[in-house]
Amino acid sequence: MSLRSRREYLIEMQRRYATSHSRQEKGRIIDEIVQTLGYHRKHAIRCLHASLATDRPPIRRRRPLQYTEALSAIRLVWEALDYPCAERLHPVLLSMAEQLAAHGGCTSTTAFASSSPTSAAPPWPVGWPGW
Repeated sequence: MSLRSRREYLIEMQRRYATSHSRQEKGRIIDEIVQTLGYHRKHAIRCLHASLATDRPPIRRRRPLQYTEALSAIRLVWEALDYPCAERLHPVLLSMAEQLAAHGGCTSTTAFASSSPTSAAPPWPVGWPGW
């Protein structure tokens, strides 16, 4: 059963559950949901009481993406360093891009150098011992 058909089914069951008056009828509706969807009983009750999210439009970015011209160089350095996190990638990004450009691996370091700061602060506090 697809996600959309589950939602449609749960909307119909919520309507039936809200209009039912007796406890036995509500129990039969919960049993039917458990049998049809394979949910646990408590999860079925939570689904009946929750408001189902409708299909919402995707969230649009309010600001344009920065560094779009340097994104290919950033991705290349990121892959060359075996996918480090941002805190470890940021301090070595410019120097690694320059080294790759010197060896012919990276071509867009001019846009990258203008948009990136030349010296980056270490990702750890000053008093910490180095790794």
